Amino acid sequence: MPTLLIARLVILEAVRRRLALAAAGLTLAGIGLTGWAFVKLAEQFGRSSLQLAGAVSGIVILMAFMFVTVLALGAALIGATALGTELENGTLLSIIPRPLYRIELLAGKWLGAFGVVAIYGTCAIGLEAVIVRITTGYVAPQPLFSLAFFLAIVALVVTCAMTLSVRLAPLTAAIVTVVFYGAAWIDGIAHLISSSLGNDGVAQGTLAAGLLFPSDGLWRGALFGLEPVAMRAAGVNGAGSAGPFAVLGPPPEAFLAWCVVWVLLVAWAGVASFRTRDV
Repeated sequence: MPTLLIARLVILEAVRRRLALAAAGLTLAGIGLTGWAFVKLAEQFGRSSLQLAGAVSGIVILMAFMFVTVLALGAALIGATALGTELENGTLLSIIPRPLYRIELLAGKWLGAFGVVAIYGTCAIGLEAVIVRITTGYVAPQPLFSLAFFLAIVALVVTCAMTLSVRLAPLTAAIVTVVFYGAAWIDGIAHLISSSLGNDGVAQGTLAAGLLFPSDGLWRGALFGLEPVAMRAAGVNGAGSAGPFAVLGPPPEAFLAWCVVWVLLVAWAGVASFRTRDV
């Protein structure tokens, strides 16, 4: 099937350019460093202490936020260059005239770009979770639930970057996508602040703006799977409140449905634009 063949070629190209090797080396170094830190924490507090569980849970959430940002940056770059580079240098001229539909090419590029980031993210997250479990005994409440939201963010970012790369230069498409991602996170902070202050007008406006690029809502879904039950209970009982690194519940089903619709709409826009694009 042409789509799967193209996806395989995209993944192999990432390996050939040593992108996977560089990412693996840096990730292993980072995991080794965090593993050493967790060992020291376990020695200080004791593996069975509540202090250790509280400290590790907070560190895991912060690490998850930093890692999902790295995944988003990587997804933007790989998604923008998977198709955009060949459009820019004219390589597609030797491919399109053959019996290959443009939608098959675009779908294959998307699958390949998503696959590269998803495989890397899944392996890195899984290895980090194992290290945390071995060194401290701590396991996040719903790690697979969080992983699903991480991959959803990757799918959203790859879709946006690839769609933009049809008409923009690859670097420009990647930068614009990253700006969208950062703006969505800032919008989420503004929504939390306005809600806590009781400013319904700003809260409703920021909520609507967050739907334009729903990555922050997906991050909160991932956060819900990593958050200890005690932290959620504290927020419900008034001892704490939701914030950038705390949520009181999972994203509503209507929001998740909108994320699926959003990806489909943006992907459709990319396909429509690519059909009329001169290569």
